[in-house]
Amino acid sequence: NKLSAAGHLLDLTHVDNKEAFTAALRKDNFNLILSDFKLPGFDAFVALEISQKLSPETPFICVSGVIGEETAVELLKMGAVDYVLKDRPERLPYAVKRALEQAKVTADYQKAAQELKKSVAQFDAMFENMASGSCLNEIVYHKGEPINYRILKINPAFEKILGIKRDKAVGALATEVYNTKEPPLLDVFSEVARTGIPQDLEHYFQPTGQYLHLT
Repeated sequence: NKLSAAGHLLDLTHVDNKEAFTAALRKDNFNLILSDFKLPGFDAFVALEISQKLSPETPFICVSGVIGEETAVELLKMGAVDYVLKDRPERLPYAVKRALEQAKVTADYQKAAQELKKSVAQFDAMFENMASGSCLNEIVYHKGEPINYRILKINPAFEKILGIKRDKAVGALATEVYNTKEPPLLDVFSEVARTGIPQDLEHYFQPTGQYLHLT
């Protein structure tokens, strides 16, 4: 067939009714679902709805002899990735290739998102439990020049240093928190923002004295 000729190695599971389709999705994981539009006792809309509930990550392609534009658009809105007319079978390998590539991109993105979420959680836990006072900041610019910095995050130890609760500090400008006209360490933050942490400034980023510990 067209798919084999295009180089796809096929391991097909064929079903022809709603019960068998549902059972197959519950039993196995599939790379792709190819569905005729008219099926015994149900249609592609019902099949798509079932697949969205049981296997939402599996791309769904509708293959039909006759399907109107409105019907095709409705299927795509519901989550089908493509549709192929039976009188244009040459489109099927392309549609399958595109659907599988799209599914891989989505899976890679979801994996990366999960890893990022895990890393953020680990960082938050470490940040919260540090014995030294730690603070995350962003520089505030005016006409391209750094004029202040805004506090984004502080840990419990830094609350004690400031003598102020985090809900009062987070989001505030340094000049507001420290009650000063000149934000402390602005020159240091500006240099770091431009070039990273230079060697001669590294001592500013250690948990010593009154300096902020940036992580």
